[in-house]
Amino acid sequence: MAYPHLFLLSFVSKNMKELIKSSQIARFKSIVHIAYDCTGKDQPKIDVFYKEGWDQIVRVVEEVANTDSFQLNVSGKLIDFRLSENVYLRNSPIASVVPSQKESVIKSIHEYFLGFFGDSVKYRWETDDWEFLLVQLQNVSYCFRIDSINSGVANIQQLEHFVASNPVFKRIEVYARIDTIEFSPESKFYEAESMKVDQNEHTFPEVLRHFQGRHAFIRCRYCEISELIKFVNKWKTGGAFQKLEYLKIRIRSVDEGLPQDEILNGIGAKYVDAAKSPPTHVLPKVYLEYSYSKPNTDRINSHTYVVRETDNHVASIRIFGKTLWFGVWNKTEDQFLGMMD
Repeated sequence: MAYPHLFLLSFVSKNMKELIKSSQIARFKSIVHIAYDCTGKDQPKIDVFYKEGWDQIVRVVEEVANTDSFQLNVSGKLIDFRLSENVYLRNSPIASVVPSQKESVIKSIHEYFLGFFGDSVKYRWETDDWEFLLVQLQNVSYCFRIDSINSGVANIQQLEHFVASNPVFKRIEVYARIDTIEFSPESKFYEAESMKVDQNEHTFPEVLRHFQGRHAFIRCRYCEISELIKFVNKWKTGGAFQKLEYLKIRIRSVDEGLPQDEILNGIGAKYVDAAKSPPTHVLPKVYLEYSYSKPNTDRINSHTYVVRETDNHVASIRIFGKTLWFGVWNKTEDQFLGMMD
């Protein structure tokens, strides 16, 4: 049975709900995540993603309940539902709500999910517009995608206010083609655990200077080589990027590739014995864009590394073509070198 059908069947009785939960344990464990998808709208459709595909469980729509509607008690709240006529979506249920009740309805549905699918399932809220409702829910990661940013100061201030007014985002994705306005260095924007940026100039946003999260993926057209060197040297002092685990940056304008010697000399790189095979740096990604996405970061297998002064921890560095990879080890230099013995 599809997930929307299991969801509806679970309301038949408490015994039926428990029967579904006990018989579908392995299936529920295979769920990659459940998403409250608000991209392009503020009326979320709630999808369950698993390795083989996805199902829409339910959608919340602002509308007046019609004669085809039926009521279900969801976490103590009576909610009007009707069945979608979309066969492709397996006639998944639609929750009909008035605007003033939308937030409470979403909270009731989420509370029901926690009891039905369990709190070990990953839940995330996805939006692409800072004018839309962002409901605070238990055990939910918030992801913000910005497909375009206008260059007006008021526009940037509105965006900063939205980010500041909400919990730290699990993921922020930015497609930016302006470079004349900047976020405050203290902005919560830079606190996102994972950030993916496609930009014209590396200066908007200034991830290389202010990022405070764990994973960063950057594509830009222009970036001064000196900025790459400053980034690594700043990490080496221990004065910034203390949570950073992985960074990948690709600079499209360097036709002949990044100047390896200039960068490695500028950061004071150290080298693993050429006769030895260096350890490979790889991490589980903080955020998977799709259920079929690669679960891990790119493998960094490099003879070059740098050491952080404050705790003697190591970061592997690889430069190839237009791309630089930077991977931080939770190991001191002695422990890192000992891995090859």
